[in-house]
Amino acid sequence: MRKLALASVLLFATLLLGCSKTYYLGRETQSEFTYPNSNVQPLEERVSGSVSKTSFFGEPSVTAEMQKQATSNALSQSAEGDLLINYSKYVKVTSIPILPITTLKYIVEGPPATEEVGNQDLN
Repeated sequence: MRKLALASVLLFATLLLGCSKTYYLGRETQSEFTYPNSNVQPLEERVSGSVSKTSFFGEPSVTAEMQKQATSNALSQSAEGDLLINYSKYVKVTSIPILPITTLKYIVEGPPATEEVGNQDLN
């Protein structure tokens, strides 16, 4: 009897763990508009930011607000960063098979850069 109870508890716990899948959405050249007459200098470190959204009975989708928030979270890790350049975008979808719960995590990662407007050297 104990073995059956233990086996059913382990099976139930395994079903609640969920399944995750990560999708690569591509690369973007810059996260913000840069003025034509500006100097954009990349910083040395790489930063990463993410935002999660959970939905019942359906899969959530990435919104523009989530994209802005993930970029803002990434830039908050850099003291001088104004924008992200050459950054990658990912979506991680986690679903629990036995329950209709799906979590979507939008992730951006890349190097931050500073922008100095109006000082472009034209040689």
